[in-house]
Amino acid sequence: MKVFICVAAIFAACICQAPAQERAPVLLELHRYFNTKTGNHFYTIDHSPDYSLQLASWNYKYEGIAGRIFQSPQNDVVPLHRYFNGKDHFYATNFGELGGGRGKYIHERIEGYVFQHPRAGAKPLYRYYNARSGDHFYTTNWAELKGGSGGYAFEKVEAYIFP
Repeated sequence: MKVFICVAAIFAACICQAPAQERAPVLLELHRYFNTKTGNHFYTIDHSPDYSLQLASWNYKYEGIAGRIFQSPQNDVVPLHRYFNGKDHFYATNFGELGGGRGKYIHERIEGYVFQHPRAGAKPLYRYYNARSGDHFYTTNWAELKGGSGGYAFEKVEAYIFP
C-alpha cells in the first residue's frame, strides 16, 4: 500500500508542476551586403567570418546591419522568404507572391521571422525595385531613398523589424 501511495504522489507531482518557462525570443542581426560587380543587394543572418570571406570573394561588400529579425516562429510573426534568380535576391513575407519559386526565382530559404504589421519598437522594412539593374533593395531608413531615388522605385513596406 505504501508503494502505491508513493507512486501516486510522484505521479500527481509530475502532473501538477507548472509548465517550463518559455525561452525568450532570439533576435538575429540581418546583415546587408552589396555586390560591386552586379549591383545586387543581399541580406543574411549569417555573418560568420568564413561566410563573410566567401561573400567578399564574390564581390559583396558589407554595408552594415539592416535590422534584427526573429530566429524562429513567435506569436504574430511571419516568415521572411529569400529568393534568388541568379542576379537578384528578393525577400517576401507573402509566400503567394513567388511561392516555391516563380519565373527564374528559386526559393532559397526562410531567412527569419518578422512582423507583418506595425509593433512597438519595430520599424518598417521598405522594399524598392530598380528596373534598370533588376535589383531589389530593402532598408528601415526612409531617408535613404524616400519615395525612390537612383533608379529605385518604392514598392511597399515588406515587414516590420527591430533596429
